[in-house]
Amino acid sequence: MDISIDNPTSRRLTLLRLNISERWLQLLLPLAVFLIALLPRLSGLDVFLTADEDDQIMFATHFLKSALRGEWSQALVLGYPGVPTLVLGAIGVGLRYVFHYAGWFPLPWVSADLMTTLDQVTARFGVFEYPLDFLLWVRVPLVLVTSLSITGIYLLAKRLTGQPVALLGAIIIAFDPFILAHTRVIHVDGPLSYFMFLSFLGFLLYLDKDAWNLWNIYCTAEYNRNNRNYYGQ
Repeated sequence: MDISIDNPTSRRLTLLRLNISERWLQLLLPLAVFLIALLPRLSGLDVFLTADEDDQIMFATHFLKSALRGEWSQALVLGYPGVPTLVLGAIGVGLRYVFHYAGWFPLPWVSADLMTTLDQVTARFGVFEYPLDFLLWVRVPLVLVTSLSITGIYLLAKRLTGQPVALLGAIIIAFDPFILAHTRVIHVDGPLSYFMFLSFLGFLLYLDKDAWNLWNIYCTAEYNRNNRNYYGQ
C-alpha cells in the first residue's frame, strides 16, 4: 500500500520522527560539548609542572587535613578566593591516599597512617616535597569541573542567544589557548574565570525573566507611593 506524505498518518509519523531526532540532538549536543572540552585537557596532564602547583598541592593538603579534623578555622589557607581550587585539589589528594592505603598505587615514602602522614607533609608550610606523586590526581578534578562548566555555559547561553551562537561560543571557550592552558593545572585562575562567567550568564537570564520586571513594577509603585506621601496626596 502506498502511503503518501499527504496521508494524515504519514504526516504524524514524520513529525514524530522529527521530534525524536530533535530530542536526541538536544541530549547529544551537551555531551558533545563536554567531550570537546574534556579530551584536550586530559592529554598529557602528568608531563609538566608549573611554578605554583607545588604550593597549590600543599594548600590542598592543608585543607584536607583541616577538613578531616573538623578544624574549619584552619581550612582557609589562602588570602584570595581559592576555595573551589582547595576543595577540588583536596579531593584529588584524598583519592591518591585512598589508592595508596588500598594497596593499588603505593607511595614508597608513606610509612604511617593518613593523619600522621598529613602532619608530616604539611610540617613546613609552603614546602611540598612530593608534587609529582599528586599532580595528575589534583588536576583531573579541575579538568572535569572545567568541562562541566563549559557545558553549563553552552546550556545557559543557548537560552539567551539560541543554539548556533551558544555552540560556537562554547567551542571557542573550550579551545581558547589561554583558557585551555589555565584549566589544565591546579590554580585559582581557571575556576575563578568560568564560575564568574556562569554567574554572569545566570544574572542575564534573571534579567530576562519576569522576576526582574516584577521588581521594576514594585520599585515604581514604591516610588509613586513615597511621592504621594511626601506631597500629601
